[in-house]
Amino acid sequence: MHAFGTWLSRFLRGGVLLSSAEQWLLAEMLQALPVQLSGLARRQLASFNLAQREIDGRSINFYLPRRGVPDLQLLPTAEIECPLVRITVRHIASGEIVHATLNAVNGRVFCMSFSRAVAGLGDGGFEVLDTAESWRAFFPEGSPNISLKRTNQSLRD
Repeated sequence: MHAFGTWLSRFLRGGVLLSSAEQWLLAEMLQALPVQLSGLARRQLASFNLAQREIDGRSINFYLPRRGVPDLQLLPTAEIECPLVRITVRHIASGEIVHATLNAVNGRVFCMSFSRAVAGLGDGGFEVLDTAESWRAFFPEGSPNISLKRTNQSLRD
């Protein structure tokens, strides 16, 4: 999985490396998206240089570089903020149920959130119980195949 920024930039800006559980959940949510949206979300994530975990451990926010903002292709969301996909999983070792959501803000992946902190769950593995394609409610006519636009507008954190 992608490391967001260098160790020095993470240290200076409060960035984190994703835990194995967070990496697995992110990969599962990306895989649950339609191919076109999944590819676009993956390209956006590859351009981000900072991931910050909120203090309660239940959210990870992704940020773009402060300078040299890449020419990003935006998600064609009809809303300012929308969930893209929601999954429900069971941690195999503990049996705990976790709900995870991948959200977009202003056309770019911004946050993944969880019903509980997952960084400490370790490598026990997960089983997907349910997937909700939340993007359908927020795209014009419910279709991810509408034309996607490019922008180089400032999307700084």
